[in-house]
Amino acid sequence: MKPYQEAPFTNEFGQVIQPGQACIIVAKGYSGSISTYKGRYLGVRTYTTYWQKDKPQYQVVAEVEDKKGGYVHPTTGEVHTYAQMRKLQAEGIECKYGYVPNKRITNLWLNLIYPTTFE
Repeated sequence: MKPYQEAPFTNEFGQVIQPGQACIIVAKGYSGSISTYKGRYLGVRTYTTYWQKDKPQYQVVAEVEDKKGGYVHPTTGEVHTYAQMRKLQAEGIECKYGYVPNKRITNLWLNLIYPTTFE
């Protein structure tokens, strides 16, 4: 069972977004920063709060294309933390800091998702 339901979603402009459709995603970070991503709409997660038990809330679930930063292994391309890099360095493997493409699944607290034509 998936933690979200694959169902169409209608955004604030009345655009209907189908599961699997390519989208532009606007996300707000904990510090108030705003980021935009290319991604794919997956579905909707519903939940209730104790102060609004009769009114279900919902969050959009999407897969976003992002970059993951860290110390990149020269042969495998895996991203390591600083502590892992130090252990590899002791073994004679030099890792350089960099970014690799990464896809992750995220909940959109503000439900800001817009359909797009590019993949």
